[in-house]
Amino acid sequence: MKYNILTIASKTYFPFLDVFLNSLFDNCDTSKINKIYIVGVDLDDYKNYLYKSDKIVYLDDLSKDEYTGVHSNGWYKTTKLKTEYLKELFDTVDVNEPIVMIDSDTVVLKDIYDIIKPEYDLQLVEMSEGSHISQSGILILHIACLSIFNHREKSKNFLNKWIENKNMLFQMKRPKPHETPAMNMVINDKKFMKNYNFLSMDEREVCADSAVYENSKIIHFKSNGTSNVTPLKNFIDRFGKIKCFDENQKDLDYIKYLQSGPFKLWSSEDFNVTKDSFYKINENYKRK
Repeated sequence: MKYNILTIASKTYFPFLDVFLNSLFDNCDTSKINKIYIVGVDLDDYKNYLYKSDKIVYLDDLSKDEYTGVHSNGWYKTTKLKTEYLKELFDTVDVNEPIVMIDSDTVVLKDIYDIIKPEYDLQLVEMSEGSHISQSGILILHIACLSIFNHREKSKNFLNKWIENKNMLFQMKRPKPHETPAMNMVINDKKFMKNYNFLSMDEREVCADSAVYENSKIIHFKSNGTSNVTPLKNFIDRFGKIKCFDENQKDLDYIKYLQSGPFKLWSSEDFNVTKDSFYKINENYKRK
């Protein structure tokens, strides 16, 4: 069995995407990967600095990167494209293998092949800290950082409902983010989900929230919801805050997946910061 990957990144998320791709190709058996689809928003020439492979397919979106902070309108416009492009893939490409939809602000530590269970229609990440109620009054049990779609037609129906819910939350001007609450609205609809055989995956294993555990395969550099910060500060704050709960991985070196040259170019081009940004992030990382 082969599988596909879909992620999305704008220019302001370039360092995250750089880390994600380098770690993916370093730690996964890529002979089992068919295609890696990247929805690129305003990536422009930065694609030239990213990992090169004929498995990578860029789906360039014509939107402009309007990021002004996490959960800003520009951030929202970019993240909502992920589900829409996945639906488009199912509609236009003969994709019969599983598709892993994953956030680009992640680093892959171990091969993810064995987390894919094609006997299930869908695989969704269950939050390790338990449930909570969102600001919109929605019960949140699962998080949308990683989802696996195994059954083509059922996945399309699920995505249609998910997108419909996101649009409704946006039109009702409910507090952002909308992606995870909208997904949970689908899951919480027992009548709709009665025909789905879906698996809840352990967040700590498949997409650990800013932490490393013994069985963690992926770390998610999850945002804290802070808006109105520069892309550089957003990256540094999130990249350097990983906690390690596994004694065998205390010396985990994930900064090696960040290319210093492209990072310094990115950090100094538009964001009015000094050229020694990479060294600052390196020092912050070493102090953790």
